[in-house]
Amino acid sequence: AQSLLQLWKAYSNAHGEAAARLKQQEAKFQQLANISMSGNNLAEILPPALQDIKELQHDVQKTKEAFLQNSSVLDRLPQPEESSTHMLLPSPLHSLQRAAYLEKMLLVKANEFEFVLSQFKDFGDRLESLKGLIMHEEENLDRLHQQEKENPDSFLNHVLALTAQSPDIEHLNEVSLKLPLSDIAVKTLQNMNRQWIRATATALERCSELQGIGLNEKFLYCCEKWIQLLEKIEEALKVDMANSLPELLEQQKTYEMLEAEVSINQTIADSYVTQSLQLLDTTEIENRPEFISEFSKLTDRWQNAVQRVRQRKGDVDGLVRQWQDFTTSVENLFRFLTDTSHLLSAVKGQERFSLYQTRSLIHELKNKEIHFQRWQTTYALTLEAGEKLLLTTDLKTKESVGRRISQLQDSWKDTESQLAEMIKQFQSTVETWDQCEKKIKELKSRLQVLKAQSEDPLPELHEDLHNKKELIKELEQSLASWTQNLKELQTMKADLTRHILMEDVMVLKEQIEHLHRQWEDLCLRVAIHKQEIEDRLNTWVVFNEKNKELCAWLVQMENKVLQTADISIEEMIEKLQKGEEAEGDLCFYSAVGQKHEQPSHLVGSN
Repeated sequence: AQSLLQLWKAYSNAHGEAAARLKQQEAKFQQLANISMSGNNLAEILPPALQDIKELQHDVQKTKEAFLQNSSVLDRLPQPEESSTHMLLPSPLHSLQRAAYLEKMLLVKANEFEFVLSQFKDFGDRLESLKGLIMHEEENLDRLHQQEKENPDSFLNHVLALTAQSPDIEHLNEVSLKLPLSDIAVKTLQNMNRQWIRATATALERCSELQGIGLNEKFLYCCEKWIQLLEKIEEALKVDMANSLPELLEQQKTYEMLEAEVSINQTIADSYVTQSLQLLDTTEIENRPEFISEFSKLTDRWQNAVQRVRQRKGDVDGLVRQWQDFTTSVENLFRFLTDTSHLLSAVKGQERFSLYQTRSLIHELKNKEIHFQRWQTTYALTLEAGEKLLLTTDLKTKESVGRRISQLQDSWKDTESQLAEMIKQFQSTVETWDQCEKKIKELKSRLQVLKAQSEDPLPELHEDLHNKKELIKELEQSLASWTQNLKELQTMKADLTRHILMEDVMVLKEQIEHLHRQWEDLCLRVAIHKQEIEDRLNTWVVFNEKNKELCAWLVQMENKVLQTADISIEEMIEKLQKGEEAEGDLCFYSAVGQKHEQPSHLVGSN
């Protein structure tokens, strides 16, 4: 027995140490979970915080192993026979469930931190890449400026290289609005924007200058280059718009560069029109109608090409934005749904919670419900955007988009339904607890009223005893109805036991048991009072009968005295004395005769 007690003590100590570590780890997680995700120093805060989470995940895993080891020890030990003793033993099951819950919440938080850090990294990488490209193009432009003979085509290539980055820069600026960037990152982005604008404007200006010089020196050569550009534009416009985001991004850059070339070569187009009109005004031209026709066709082709490039660029930009919004929204929605699913899974993995945890979880789950409402607009717009993308003629793209939409809809409905059901379950548990506490309080108050009524002293007058008897009868009826109330309390307690930790339920159990004891005591008190009243009423009946007999005897004696003198005076006095003694005994019996008897048939019947 001594060795067994030592084993139990060793188990209890080991469990206590592991439970203390788990409590510290839960507190540490709460600190990490409270980190604000909107501060402009988030990029500096999150890396060490993520490292803390990784270490905490490792520590929680070790704590779980300790609980599992203790659990295996507990399985080998003989279990106590009495359930009350078993209730006092620390159970590893709840601790294991808590550790598993903490593991899943750490995973959710780690995923959140890693995603935000990946956004910062992606933003920083894009920013550095664009900075490097712009600096490289600026250096190339500086070298071209230093050459004795500047080549317009070389300048044009660098202008187009800078212009092609316009969509990426615009997208990076949009992303920056959604990230809590540091002051340094914001300043770097602003400097990059200014650098790109300056470099592009300088290159365009110089290219236009060289274009003007070339027009004066090599007009026909410039016109040939202009017509080549026109043919290039017309060929590009024959290509249909792409059906996937990567291809659309390439087309976006293509039309960005074409628009830049159109802007640069507009000078040549204007010069061609001017020169042609001058020729028509000043010289005789053979085949004048044919010249005019060719001139008109060429200028119309150019104007049409310019308009179509702008239109196509706008269409591509719109489709790119549509794809980007759809892709980003789908990713964000899936990430939100995944985090919510992790939370729901963590909660489901734990059978019971403390009352405080239950109320906290309701608050947390309702916050998720509010987030669902906030995401509702994004969800609807994403489905709408997806439906538009399904209009594409590309079957592969249509299947891909349709599959993503179906997955999103299924995940949204399933997660939203699970969340609503879980909130309903926890709210029902808390409502049951509150109802149980309220009912206990009401019953306790009613018991106090009934107890006060039962403590009133028994009346002395015969008429008042009958009134008291009716009151006791009402008390009996009130107490008899309590059996149903106590059954309802027991049912509620049993329901709470399935969801609330036994440590918390024990509080209600003790209150219910105390209430039951008070009820039994009051039943006994009422039964005693009832018996006392019955005894007093019976005594009054006996007294009245004896009193009637005495009065009748006295009348009889009086008549005999008047009628005859056979009875001696001594015999008459003796009989009177006996009558007085009998009357005195009846009065005494009425006052205290049955005072110490303890009937309990009422309690037994109840």
